[in-house]
Amino acid sequence: MAQGIHVFGAASIGALRAAELDVFGMRGIGDIYEAFRDGLLEDDDEVAVLHGPEELGYAAADPKRWSTSAPPLPKAGAAASVRRNAPPA
Repeated sequence: MAQGIHVFGAASIGALRAAELDVFGMRGIGDIYEAFRDGLLEDDDEVAVLHGPEELGYAAADPKRWSTSAPPLPKAGAAASVRRNAPPA
């Protein structure tokens, strides 16, 4: 960025990094970036997705394929789904 290279971040960890580095010129894109920028989301665990081992092709967590207590859907994705599907107030 200091050399004039344009760096963009969106969706998940990219959005988090863009929110952290936008003061240095990184550009954020999308709802997740805006939520981090605005302080609605704060931690990387809100967008992290657990992936499987190499022998399973690094597939996202799937209880049918391997055992884990971590959810396959990041908290931010689950929250967005709830907001989209909630009945009008």
